[in-house]
Amino acid sequence: MPHIRLNIHVLTILCTSVLVSINTLLSAQGCSAQGNVVVFSNYDGGYLNINVNENIPNLKIGVASYEPTQVNIFGPFAGNVTAVVYAGYQPINGTGNNNCVGGPLVGSVSVPNPNAVVEILTNPPVTLVATQIDTISTIVPDLVGNNTGLFGCYSCSLTKGTGGANNSAQVIDFFGKYFNSEVRFLKTQYFCWCDTQDVQSPPECCVDLVGTADIQVESGKTTICPGETLTLRAEPGSSNYIWSTGAIGVDSILVTEPGVYAVSVTDECGTRIGSVALAECLNEICDNLLDDDGDGLVDLDDLDCPCNNNIPPLNLSINGPADPVPIGTAFQLKAITNRPLPLVKLTWAPAAGLDCATCPVVEGLLFDNTTFVLAATDTFGCQAETTFEVLVDKTRQVYAPNAFSPETDGENSLFKLFPGKGIEAIRQLRVYDRWGTLVYEGVTGWNGFVGGEAAPPGVYVWYAELKYFGDGTGILEGDVTLIR
Repeated sequence: MPHIRLNIHVLTILCTSVLVSINTLLSAQGCSAQGNVVVFSNYDGGYLNINVNENIPNLKIGVASYEPTQVNIFGPFAGNVTAVVYAGYQPINGTGNNNCVGGPLVGSVSVPNPNAVVEILTNPPVTLVATQIDTISTIVPDLVGNNTGLFGCYSCSLTKGTGGANNSAQVIDFFGKYFNSEVRFLKTQYFCWCDTQDVQSPPECCVDLVGTADIQVESGKTTICPGETLTLRAEPGSSNYIWSTGAIGVDSILVTEPGVYAVSVTDECGTRIGSVALAECLNEICDNLLDDDGDGLVDLDDLDCPCNNNIPPLNLSINGPADPVPIGTAFQLKAITNRPLPLVKLTWAPAAGLDCATCPVVEGLLFDNTTFVLAATDTFGCQAETTFEVLVDKTRQVYAPNAFSPETDGENSLFKLFPGKGIEAIRQLRVYDRWGTLVYEGVTGWNGFVGGEAAPPGVYVWYAELKYFGDGTGILEGDVTLIR
């Protein structure tokens, strides 16, 4: 049996010497291909089956979930696992929600290595403070993350609100510091764990898990001829089906025309998307139903017709901000196409500044005007390319009161500067009296006292050092009236 330690953490005071700003990880969030820590996180918990299919020495596994998770570790290299840490909201007693049908009521860890150290942590303190506010939401922006404890994330995004969950940067930072090792990757999703997960390294540091729905075509055909009707059948077992034809709630549809058909299947395990393309049965020369490329399959690669022969062209455009985006503010770009998503290939360039280089909807931060190129390829092999320029508004603003009154309990009892558009931080604030004597130096704000004595009313001059978004600093000066 592995050594199991149950630790219950009650968060009262955050030690600021351990905590770092999320902005640090935004610019340097990284996993290492040589890391020996792999992390899995979701919201609904469930049965997390981890196949250790890669030979990673001294492998450490981190699991974070709001709802109870039963962690089962197996595979050809499962003996490499030396430590497992499962952090949750109430992993010992469960939350009582039981969102997964037949799911575990309490959290547990099963690992074949009898010498592996297993720890189950109840809501341990975060090691990375979330400070960013959701700038994407059009409703009520909320904090991107949670600072009350570490119990999991369900998305890789660092710009969208997390609805009370942690963000991916907090989860990565926690397990990296807890194990004192480099994190190899984080795989995350919202719904119940259902499919087996492995430790094969993905191309990105953090991956949002989206399954693929399987669509079976009657008789395995890839073409449809005039007057022919074919049945398309999605994987069974769900009551929530949405087809690109508009059909809802059914696992099969009848089709009579060529085209690309897609389906979205949602159950307790999440949402999976699948698509299938049916080419028009033009004639024996165009579609001879032979394995022309010799791969053992009769599929779209064997069509003798080029993309533009009786197949509608691939249309591609980008929906993005119409007005200049304030510097340092998040923006969104969305691919618009006449084909169901996902496409065979979708690539944004340049990828720098974007949260994903291959997603249909991307978010990012810019400091200069940038023209993005979007290239796409569909299942017919049709290709398209389009561009979109995002303009950046480099206007910078600082909010500075012109008067304050220390004796009041209101908002004007402290003199401080507030960074506005284009300003990342106020790095230093200095206040001088009319004789040029320095009465305050810092960043938190002047309370109107000097050396423990109340400063006399009057006009004071201030100088501030500013840190701009992107690169560069600046100096701003002004005056403020102290009123008593």
